Parts: sequence; C-alpha cells; structure tokens
Amino acid sequence: MEIQDFKEPLQKALAAMHIVSFARVQDSMKDVLDGHDLLVNAPTGSGKTLAYLLPLLQKMEPQGKGRHLPHALILVPTRELALQTAATARKLLAYEEGIRTAVLTGGVDMQVQIRSFHHGADLVIGTPARIKDHLRRHTLKTQAIESVVLDECDVMLSMGFVNDVMDILNELPDHQTLLYSATFTPQVLSLSKQIQKDPIQVTVKHDEAMAQHIAVHALITLENRKLDALKHILGSQHALVFCNTRKTCAFVADHLPQAKAIHSEMDMKERKQIMADFRTGSLPVLVATDVAARGIDIPFVSLVICYDLPDQNDSLIHRVGRASRDGRQSDAWIFVTNEQKDTDLEDILKTKVEVKRLPRKLHTK
Repeated sequence: MEIQDFKEPLQKALAAMHIVSFARVQDSMKDVLDGHDLLVNAPTGSGKTLAYLLPLLQKMEPQGKGRHLPHALILVPTRELALQTAATARKLLAYEEGIRTAVLTGGVDMQVQIRSFHHGADLVIGTPARIKDHLRRHTLKTQAIESVVLDECDVMLSMGFVNDVMDILNELPDHQTLLYSATFTPQVLSLSKQIQKDPIQVTVKHDEAMAQHIAVHALITLENRKLDALKHILGSQHALVFCNTRKTCAFVADHLPQAKAIHSEMDMKERKQIMADFRTGSLPVLVATDVAARGIDIPFVSLVICYDLPDQNDSLIHRVGRASRDGRQSDAWIFVTNEQKDTDLEDILKTKVEVKRLPRKLHTK
C-alpha cells in the first residue's frame, strides 16, 4: 500500500510524523484491511506498530457522541508498551474527530479506570490481566470487536499470560486475529494454531531490519573489568545497557552517576518517571533486563551495550535491535568473557561483528 491509499486524516498524520514510505513489515497492511488473520515474525524496531494501527484505524468510522463500542483490541505484555502504542495511535488520529482510544492496564486504580472508561472507546489497548478483569466486571463491552492484536506475543506468553489471553479470546465474538512476535517460539506457534484461521505468515529477517544501520562490536574482556570497559565506551552518550539480572542492573547503576536501573517489580510511578527522563535525555543511561526493557520505545538510541551475554540467542537479537530504531547509524557493543569468546555472534545476528579486546591499560571518563 502507498500513503495515498489511506484516508486523508491519516495521510496528514503520517506527514506530520515525517513518514514518507513504509517499512517491509508494513507490506502486510493490505492483508489486514482484507480481514485475514496474520502471523508476523518481525524484530524489535521493524515498524510493526504502524503495520497494524494504520489499517485498523483506516477501517474505523467515527461513532460520534455517547458511548463508543470497541472495534479493535490490542493486547500487549507491559504497561509501557500499552502507553507507547496508545501514543502512536493518538498521533495517527490527530486530524480525525470521533475515534477514541483507551488504555486499560495495571498500575492504575481500578475504580478510577472504570470511571474514565465510562464513555468507551473505539480502540482499546491493554495488558491481559487487566483486560480480563474488565471483562469479568462487564465494564468492557465486546459485541462490536472485529479485530484483536497480540503484540510482543512471545514476551506475553513467557510472562505467563497464556491462560489470560485464551480466556479473553473466548469471551469475544468472531474476529480477525493479528499475532506479532519477535520470535516464533513453540508457545507462539501452538497458540497460533489454536486461535487463528489460515493465517498469512509474514517474516521480516533480523538482518533486513538492522544490519545496514547498526555497527556491532564484540569486546572480549574479564568479568571484573566490565565496569571499566562500560565507563570507557559510554563517555557522555545516550545509551541503553542490558544486564541479565536485576542484581547486576543495580550494581551497574550504582557505579554510574549518570545511570538509573528499571526492573519489572519497581513502583509504576517511579518506573514511568525514569522512562520519561530517559526519553527526554535528562537521564543519559538506562540499565535494564530484557523483561523490564520490553515495551520501551525510544525514537533513537545511538548506543546499546550488552553488559552480559544472554543465554538465549533471541534475547541477544532483541537487545541489539533496540539500536537505530529510526534507521540512523548507531552502535551495539557486546561484552564477551574469555569463556564465551567462541560464541558465533555473526551467525546469531546475521551481520558482521567487529571483535576487539580490552586494552591492558584503560582510561575511563
């Protein structure tokens, strides 16, 4: 599809967002408009949010005044991703009246949320547990829902939401199901077989999405020299640092005055403030685990550092893919200990990896 194929309000919104062409994963938008189920394998930062939002909003007609019945439901694993998706939807709706969005997630008092949702919405974005809670209370009306999106499905299932997702889908009328996942795990494929009807499968390779814009470096170092290496590479750059555990995240953040760590069990208000500071640049360095970082959408991070090499290849792909989310050149560094130096990073990432060793003497900034 071309930009001119969309209705005028969406064209204006895309122009205001400086979008002049569509990414590879967005080739599937015609299939969404035609009502097909989709099973999409696309890496982080490939443009999948627009790939489903644009056709869903294209199909929606303003409902006018009074209570709006939802026509589309988007399920995501984290509150941060729900808020980010809603923010993108509202940008796309900037030139159209009469279409409402609502975010239904945890971290907000249920009674306050019910009152704010009293007039309904055309597009509902939420996390599985809270959406299920609304269904149980009959505060989310489902009779008009035509399309359901499962975004970051692999993460949603790994977080234990499979039963909630199934319970939600069983409450809905016949609908189109759009499933988006960075990886096709056995859980994801099993769920697809249960809930989708002859889905069209779309695959965007990781190297298609990132290789030409991300310079990947592997630094062979000792475990006890990682912190010095991190300080040396960081300088004053805006960076996202990945660690394998919350304990390591806390250790790194405690030794970097310009950094803060987030984790999945942090108070939501504090976590939201840290993310806001990172997005605006007032917080130069964010330290996170994979789980905490899912749902983060940063317009441009020039530097991603994998302080720890993850056990799963998919996690490494996800981490490196956080760089250059708008196509600008960026760097990703992977710290590799001597015991891990035989790991074939180029085979995992499907891109060239420059290997370096940590100098004996290192001047940190």
